[in-house]
Amino acid sequence: MSVTAAVTALKRRYPRMCRDGLTPMYQTDSSESLEAILEDAHRFPDQIKTCREWLRACNVIKTTRTTHDTYMYKHEVEYEVGHWISHLSFLVAVQLEGVPMLQSTDRPYAGWLPLGGVRPGAV
Repeated sequence: MSVTAAVTALKRRYPRMCRDGLTPMYQTDSSESLEAILEDAHRFPDQIKTCREWLRACNVIKTTRTTHDTYMYKHEVEYEVGHWISHLSFLVAVQLEGVPMLQSTDRPYAGWLPLGGVRPGAV
């Protein structure tokens, strides 16, 4: 699957998706166009690659964890690699790696993942 296909699939599943996450972070009524999100996603291919590698090092479990979300996990990646990672890059990596994701009810711009407790960069 390509980055374009991953972003397209995410936008189809989460129509309010924007560059910040699955919905606008500050709960505005707007969403961004697919083209704007794609442009941003293609700016950081190295970040997507880094996130994919991080996800591959995690163990996927049967139960979706609701104590951590994608925004928290992206911070774990940042801690591991020592530099900023966009939330969009992490979301695209999740889609590309085929990790099941449920939209968080606490923070709708983020998603819950079935990742185990031992992860690279976990603090």
